[in-house]
Amino acid sequence: MEKRSRHVVFIGLVGSLLIITAVAAGTLYRLITKSLPDIEGNAALADLSAEVEVFRDPAGFPHILASSEYDAYVAAGYVHAQDRLWQMDVLRRYGQGRLAEILGPEALPIDRLMRTIGLHHIADSLMKSVSPQTRRVLDAYCAGVNAFLRDHEGSYPIEFDILQYDPEPWLPVHSLIVTRLMGWELALSWWTDLVMGDLVARFGEEKARTFFPTSDGEAVILPPHIATVTNGVLLRDGLLASQRLLGRPGSAIGSNSWTVDSAHAMRGKPLLANDPHLLYMQPARWYVMHLQAPGLNVAGVTVPGAPAVVIGHNEYIAWGMTNVMADDVDFFIEEVRERDSTYRIGERILPLAVRTDSIFVRDSLPVVMQVQETVHGPIISTVHPQEGRIRKPSRFAAQPSVSMRWAGQDASDEILALYQLNHATDWTGFLDALQHFGVPSQNFVYADIHGNIGYTAAGHIPLRRTGISPQLPNPGNSVLQPWLGYIPFDELPRTFNPSSGKIATANNRIVEESPWHISSLWESDSRYMRIRQMLEQQPSFTANDFSLMQMDVQSVYAGTIRDIMVEALRRWPTRPVLLTRVMNLLARWDCRMSISSVEASIYNVAYVHLLRGTFADELDSALFDHFVFLSNVPTRVLPRLLQDTGTTIFDNIRTPGVETRQHILIRSVTEAVNELRARFGPDMARWQWGEMHTVEFRHPLGAISPLDRIFNVGPFSVGGNNTTVNNGEFSLADPFDASVGPSMRFVADLASPDSSYIILTTGQSGQPFSPHYADHSALWQSGATHRLVLNTNAIRRSGWKRLLLQPAGS
Repeated sequence: MEKRSRHVVFIGLVGSLLIITAVAAGTLYRLITKSLPDIEGNAALADLSAEVEVFRDPAGFPHILASSEYDAYVAAGYVHAQDRLWQMDVLRRYGQGRLAEILGPEALPIDRLMRTIGLHHIADSLMKSVSPQTRRVLDAYCAGVNAFLRDHEGSYPIEFDILQYDPEPWLPVHSLIVTRLMGWELALSWWTDLVMGDLVARFGEEKARTFFPTSDGEAVILPPHIATVTNGVLLRDGLLASQRLLGRPGSAIGSNSWTVDSAHAMRGKPLLANDPHLLYMQPARWYVMHLQAPGLNVAGVTVPGAPAVVIGHNEYIAWGMTNVMADDVDFFIEEVRERDSTYRIGERILPLAVRTDSIFVRDSLPVVMQVQETVHGPIISTVHPQEGRIRKPSRFAAQPSVSMRWAGQDASDEILALYQLNHATDWTGFLDALQHFGVPSQNFVYADIHGNIGYTAAGHIPLRRTGISPQLPNPGNSVLQPWLGYIPFDELPRTFNPSSGKIATANNRIVEESPWHISSLWESDSRYMRIRQMLEQQPSFTANDFSLMQMDVQSVYAGTIRDIMVEALRRWPTRPVLLTRVMNLLARWDCRMSISSVEASIYNVAYVHLLRGTFADELDSALFDHFVFLSNVPTRVLPRLLQDTGTTIFDNIRTPGVETRQHILIRSVTEAVNELRARFGPDMARWQWGEMHTVEFRHPLGAISPLDRIFNVGPFSVGGNNTTVNNGEFSLADPFDASVGPSMRFVADLASPDSSYIILTTGQSGQPFSPHYADHSALWQSGATHRLVLNTNAIRRSGWKRLLLQPAGS
C-alpha cells in the first residue's frame, strides 16, 4: 500500500511538472509569437474607405493594392507597424531625445545631444510649412499605424515586453522626425569642422594643411582668427553613443549608383543600379514596399516611420541616390556674456534664446537641462561641458560657446518631393519633384522607359558670405546672417542623356569647377573609377551584370598604395626572406579584397599601421581617433603625402632619429606581418581577409547577453573595404569589423518596368521570431536578390498569402 502511495505521488509530481512545463512553454510561445503579423484573413480598419488587399511575396515584401491613394497610405502605415513597430518607436524617441525613458542613464548622452539640436522642435516647425498634400499623406499613414496600435494592444513586439512599456500614438510630426534624422546622419561637417579646428589650434595654419583633404581648384580656407580655438569632444560622445545604440560607430556616408542608356543595355532599355552605404544595424535600415492605387504604382525601399518610397521605380522611371557629401553645417564661436545671457554680433547685444527641457530617465531622477540659442543655431558646447577643451580669446565667457548652423534647421518638404517622385513619369516630372528636396543633399540618378538617363544634385547647399569658412569654426560676432540662402536648384550640377550613355556616382567630386562651394569632403574616387572601368569593359549589360558589379571588391586605391609599399620593400637591401615573400605576394596581387584573399589581409593591416605611423605621433590618441573617424579624410590625404617628397610628416617626433617615408612603409608592412602571425600563426594560408573582416548586424538590445543570440544577426565574413564598390568599411581606429556597407542593393531593368531586383541586409521583419527577420542575410552576403513585382494581375494570380483590410463595420 505504501509502495503504491509513493508511486501515485510520483506520478502526480511528474504530471504536475509536465503541466507546468506545458504551461510555461505555451506562455513562452505566446510571448514570442503574439506580435507576429496576420498575413492572411481579414482585418477591420476604421479609417479605410474601401477594401485594400495586402499580398505578401516569398521575401516578405507587402504588395498593397488599393482603390484610392488615401487607403494605400493607410495600409502602408498598418504594415509598417506590423513588421517594424519597435524600430519606429526607437527612431521616434531618438529624434525626440527620449531614449533614456526606456533605456536608462546610458542613453542620456544621446538625449542631451538631440534635445540640444532640437530635432523635435525642427519637426514641429516643419509641420507648419509642409504642403497640404504632405499633410494628407501623413494623416493617412498615421491612421494606419494607430489602427494597428488600437487593435493589437497587449500583443506588441517582444522588445516592449522586455522594456515594460507601450508605444504612444503615432503623429504626423513623428514621420517628419524620422525623415529629418536621415539628414542629420548624413551631415558630415559636424565631425570634420571641429577636428580641423583642433588641428589648426595645435599646429598652426601651415602644418595643419598637411591633414586637410584638398582638391584641385578648391582652396582650403584657414582664416587667422581660428588659430586660437581648439575643440575637444563637444558633440562626439552623443554621436558615438547613438551609433553604438543603432549598430556600431562608423562614418556612414557612402553609396554607389550608376545607369546606362538603351544603347548599352542588352535588352534595349536603360538599366539602373543603386546600393546606399550606411551604418549596419538590425532591424534592417530599409523596408521594401509596393503601393498600387489609381495613378500610383511604385515599389522600392521605404524608411519605417515614413510613407513614401525613397529609392525604387514605377512603371515609367527608376531612380537611385548617393550622398552629395555637401558641407551643410557651420560652427560659430559666440561671444556670450553669461551674467545677463546675451551675446554680441558686431556692435549689437542680443538676448540668448533659452529653453528648459526635462529628460525623464528610467529608474532614476529626471535630468533638467537648458539649451541656449543664437541666431546661428543652438549652442552645442553645453552638451558635455565637462569635456570641453576649447581655448579661447580672453574676451569670451569662461566656457566659450559654440553654436551650430545646419541646413536641416530650415523648411523643406521631403515627403512631398518623394510623393511627386513616386508619381513622376518623365524627366520633367522628376526634376519638378526634387525642387522640394532639402536634406540630406543627394545625387539622384535617373532612367526611364523611353531610353533616357540623367543625373541631378538636389538639396540645400549653403551660399556663404565672403569670409565664412566652410571647413572651420567661425567667429560668431562677425556677421548676423552668415548664409545668404542656398544654391538655386536649377544651378546645381545636372546632366541629361550624356554622349557617353553612362552615368556613375560614388560620393566622389561632382564637378571640376563650381562657382559655389559644395564640399571638400568627397570620398576617394576609387569606387567611381572602378565602376567606370567595369562600364568600359563590355559594350552592353544585363541586370545580372549590374548585380555582379555591385559585389566587386577590386580597389583602384589599393593599387596605388600597394605599389608604394612594394617599392619600399624592394629598396630594402637587408630584407628578410619572409618579407620578400610578402613583397612578391603584394606585387602579384590583383587588389581584389575577397574573403579568401591573404594579400587583402596583409594590405589592410599594413595600411592601418601606415596611418598610425604617419599621423599618430603628431596627435594624441583621442585626436587621432577623431581624425580617422570620417575615413574619407585620411583616405584622401595619405596618397598625397606619400607622393610629396618634401613633407616631414613621416618623421616620428617621439624618437631622436629622423624617419623617412621608406622607414614608415617598411615598418608598417613588418608590423602587419607580425600582427597576422600572432593572430593566425605562421601559416600564411590562414591569413584570409574574411577571417578578420566580418559583419554583425546588431540590435539595440543585442548588447545584453544572452539577448544577443536572439536579436543580433551574424557575424558573417565579408570582402572589400571603404575603397571597393562592394563597400566593407571598418573603423580605422578600431579595425577590422565592417561597420558601414550596402544597406540594400537595387537593380532596375527598364525593359521590364513591372519588376526590379532588390535585397536587404537581413530581412523585412523587425521581429526576431519571424521567418523574415534574417532570411535575406545569406542572399545579401552572396550577392543574390529577390524579384520585386509591380504587375497587379501577376500578383493576384501568384497564390501569395493575402490579408484583406476592410472598413470597420462593412
